[in-house]
Amino acid sequence: MLTHLGGTPDPGQTPDLFGARPARTGGGRDPFGFPESFQNEIRRRHLKATQPQTRPEPETSEQAPLPPLPPIQLQGIFWGIAEPQAIVNRKTVRVGDMVDQAKVVSISREGVRFLYQDHEYLVELPSAAESGPSVGFGQPQGQRVRLR
Repeated sequence: MLTHLGGTPDPGQTPDLFGARPARTGGGRDPFGFPESFQNEIRRRHLKATQPQTRPEPETSEQAPLPPLPPIQLQGIFWGIAEPQAIVNRKTVRVGDMVDQAKVVSISREGVRFLYQDHEYLVELPSAAESGPSVGFGQPQGQRVRLR
């Protein structure tokens, strides 16, 4: 950590990070000194670290909220076979099938991707520890739905 012990530093001037060295009388390299290239790199990094970081303003686009995915319950995935299949809402589905107006885009070990109203959703299979009885309508407890 670098601490400034003097008065107020001039923001346009790089402080001397290495201190004043006495004049050398003999020839050869100073075994305790830093090479000039190393000193320049340290000064450059110090300047960069002390400059205020500006973050770009987040885009405030006025988009309509994403449509919620229809109630989809993923109960199982068969992905190690020639044509992956999944059990969704107690029915076996393949890529290209429709489930409550949502199209099955892909089936993988990660989960099932659905395309619904031009938005892609990934429905992941809950782990055994997370799964439990369904709570009301929609996703069972522990099942995760992510946007892609």
